Amino acid sequence: PVLIIDHGRTIAATVWVGALSATYQGDAIKLGEASYNWGGGVTASQSRTQGLEDSAVSTQLGPSLNRVWALDSQSSVTGSLGQTISAAYNFGDAQVPGRAEQGLSRALTHTAGLTWAVFGADHNAYARWSVSDARQLDHEQARFQLFNAQLSGTYEIDRYRSWSGDLTVQRVWQH
Repeated sequence: PVLIIDHGRTIAATVWVGALSATYQGDAIKLGEASYNWGGGVTASQSRTQGLEDSAVSTQLGPSLNRVWALDSQSSVTGSLGQTISAAYNFGDAQVPGRAEQGLSRALTHTAGLTWAVFGADHNAYARWSVSDARQLDHEQARFQLFNAQLSGTYEIDRYRSWSGDLTVQRVWQH
């Protein structure tokens, strides 16, 4: 049981959360200098709180294409493209706060990314830019887009000192 404090009163609530998932990653296929991969997964989950039940079953399947360009012995650029089709079915008590609408939802997601990385004996750094576009394929036709840029690096000054920094910038569009 979980104890919840509500306006000075202590309430005992039984909370149960469980999930079971399985994934499969297919063997990579070389396409020239690129690598084609695919995989999929399925998840079943359920939660119960104060007698209310929320359940979901979801699956996803998708390919990806990756390519690495070695710039020299310590640095490279990696490009990636991906696509995922997913479906989820939510069911249970409609009174569960924050639960997804009951029924089937389907989505298609596209991703693209570019990463530059450099590694040395006393330093490492990378920069990554990525974009993704997710669209619901059911009656809502919702759309979510994300731009992400990351910079990260570490430099060892000596055996006892180093500096490191990280910067992430994101921009989200929802329709």
